[in-house]
Amino acid sequence: GYNYFFKDERVRILEAGIHGTMGFQTMAKTVGSRWKALSEDERTPYKERAKADMVRYRRQMKDYKAKKAAGLAGMTRAEIIQIVKKRKKKKK
Repeated sequence: GYNYFFKDERVRILEAGIHGTMGFQTMAKTVGSRWKALSEDERTPYKERAKADMVRYRRQMKDYKAKKAAGLAGMTRAEIIQIVKKRKKKKK
């Protein structure tokens, strides 16, 4: 959740125009302090976003590994469909 919070806070800092007055290290410390000051309830939306993103990542990784095992990694969906159709025709 922290990474999503950091991303949102960075945008707020940039929009406020104060980023130019602080380096990345200072900004990271500032955002870290803000994160620590949040209650669990305030952290929940960020943690939920992280959880949803992990589900997406695992799904995509599973698909990628299956494609890789089938020799299809790096191909577009359209290319894979063509190959599958050709394989089906050969079996007939």
